Amino acid sequence: AGFGGGGGLWSATPRAATGGDAAEAARALDLNSGGNFRRAQIGIEGTVLKDWAFNITYEVGGSGQEDGGRITETWLGYNGIAPFRFQIGAFPPPANLDDATSSNDTAFIERATPAELGRSLAGGDGRYALGARAAGEAWQGSLFLTGALVNTPRDGGAAFPAVNSDEQAALVARGSTVLSKSQDHLLHIGASATWVFSPGQTADPSAPVGAIRSPIRLRDRPELRVDGTRFIDTGNINAGAATALGAELAGHWKSFHAQGEFFRYTIDRKTVTGPALPDADFTGWYAQAGWVLTGEAKRYNAQSGAYGNPRPDKPFNLSTGDLGAWEVAARYSLADLNDRADDPLAAARIRGGRQEVVTLGLNWYPNTNVRFLLNYLFVDIDRRNPGGFTGQLAVTAPNGEIGQSFQAIALRTQLTF
Repeated sequence: AGFGGGGGLWSATPRAATGGDAAEAARALDLNSGGNFRRAQIGIEGTVLKDWAFNITYEVGGSGQEDGGRITETWLGYNGIAPFRFQIGAFPPPANLDDATSSNDTAFIERATPAELGRSLAGGDGRYALGARAAGEAWQGSLFLTGALVNTPRDGGAAFPAVNSDEQAALVARGSTVLSKSQDHLLHIGASATWVFSPGQTADPSAPVGAIRSPIRLRDRPELRVDGTRFIDTGNINAGAATALGAELAGHWKSFHAQGEFFRYTIDRKTVTGPALPDADFTGWYAQAGWVLTGEAKRYNAQSGAYGNPRPDKPFNLSTGDLGAWEVAARYSLADLNDRADDPLAAARIRGGRQEVVTLGLNWYPNTNVRFLLNYLFVDIDRRNPGGFTGQLAVTAPNGEIGQSFQAIALRTQLTF
C-alpha cells in the first residue's frame, strides 16, 4: 500500500498537466492526498524437468486509483544451455539499471522518471517479448524482441472502426560488468539501448485525417503514484522509429551505496503532409546515494546486474531490543522533454516540459520480508504551453508557463514472500 499527498504552489497563470488531456489538467489544480494499493501481486513460479522455468503473476493496484488487475508476467523459459536463459511470453525485459532493480528492492517508492521514460518505450510489466539473457560471476547481458503491452487494444475503437492496429516492434538490450570488487566494495558499469524500429499503428485522434497513425509518446508522473497526474508530456509524435540510449554507473563501499544513469531519447519523426519535421531529441539523468545506518551493505545480484535490499543483521524484535536495518537515501532526477520549444514552425515545437525532483528517503527493514519507505519529494516542473489546449484550464497566454512546484510526503508499506 502507498500513502502520500501533495499540493501545488500556483502563480497567476493557470497551471495544467498534459497539454491535450483535460481530465488530468483539471486534477492538477488539486492533487490527490490519500492512500492506494500501488501493487498487490500474486502468482506462481517454478521449474519443470530441471531446465524449463515458468512464471505466472497477476497484479491489482494502480497509479492514482486501483483497477481490475492485469497480467504482469506470464512466460516460459529454457535454462538448458548455460549461461543462457531463453524466454518467451509477457514480462518486463530489463531496459536499464533502475528497471532491472525489482520493485521490491528500489531504494525509493518509485523509480526515477528518466528510467521510466526509457522503460515505457518498449518495456514495462506485461510486455510481449522473446529473447535471451545470460550472466556470469561478474557480468550480465540481455537482448529481447518486444511487442505491445498485454492490454493494448487490437482495433481502432468506435471512433475509428476501419483502423487496424499493428503492434509495435522493438529491441531492448542491456549489459553490465563489475569493474572492481572486494569484501568491502564493488564498482559496476553498464549500458542499455532500446530501438523501436516499427512503432505501432493506432487510432490516434490527434493525427490529421488520412495520416499514418504511428505515435510515440513520452510522459511520466512526478515519481509518485498516489495521484496519477502527468505533468511532463511530449504528446503523440508521429514516428518512424525511436531510440533510448543509457549509460549506468553504480557501486558500494561498506554500508554506503550510489548509482546513476544518463539517457538520450530520439524520435525519428514521420511526416505525411506538409514540410518535413526535424527529429526530436530529449535527455534525462538521475543520481542517488544511500547509507545503511545500522552497518549492513546493499546486496549486489550478478544475475540481474542490480542491487537489492540489505538483509538486517538483527531482525526487529521487541524482546531483545533489536531494530532491524535502517537506511537514509537521497536522489536527484532531471527529465527534459523540450525540443525546439521556440521554433517559428509550430509543428516542429515540442514543449513536453522539464521536471526536476529531489527525493529524501528513510527506509526501515524490520526483516527480510517487510519494509517501510518514507519519502519527502521536492518537485519543480517548467513547461511552456504546447498550444491547442482549451479544456477546463483554458490558457490565455499562448506561450505561458504551465508548470508548477510542490512538495509531497509519501509512505509505502511492503510485504514480500
